[in-house]
Amino acid sequence: MFSKVPESVISCGSAVIIDPEVSQAVDYEAELAVIIGKGAHRIHAKDAFDHVWGYTIINDVTARDLQGRYSQWLIGKSQDTFCPMGPYAVTREDIDIGNTPISCHVNAELRQSSNTRLLIFDIPTIIETLSAGYHAAARRRDRNRHTSGRRHRLQSAAIPLERRRRAYRNRWHRGARE
Repeated sequence: MFSKVPESVISCGSAVIIDPEVSQAVDYEAELAVIIGKGAHRIHAKDAFDHVWGYTIINDVTARDLQGRYSQWLIGKSQDTFCPMGPYAVTREDIDIGNTPISCHVNAELRQSSNTRLLIFDIPTIIETLSAGYHAAARRRDRNRHTSGRRHRLQSAAIPLERRRRAYRNRWHRGARE
């Protein structure tokens, strides 16, 4: 699992600012963002979609050299402007999340094309894992700060490293055979 600070979020179409004095290795990746409409603690996977309001997309811009230099991801992923989001959000009823194309364009050039059916971990597992550590005090604090509801960007679950590696290897091997 990794995070981005809220200050890194910008609207779709806004300029991503890359400071060459800070990083020489900036990368991009299209990601699905899950918008939680009904918060809770310890959501079971079977109930996860009851908490999803909808979805949007983000461009996960990352300074790979910073990520490697500091042996953690936050600083490389959280530079100002490193999270273009949108331009649209759709409700969960308006999309087949099991088979939705996701693409990334940089300066109008297609750079990445994938599909949600290729996710390593399904959305209910990710929500169940992340909600296990989301406590009542944090919910109260968020409710007081955000009157229009909470939105969370979910990327990958805090699943043990060996399980993630095994899932990645299995997915890679399936893809190589197809």
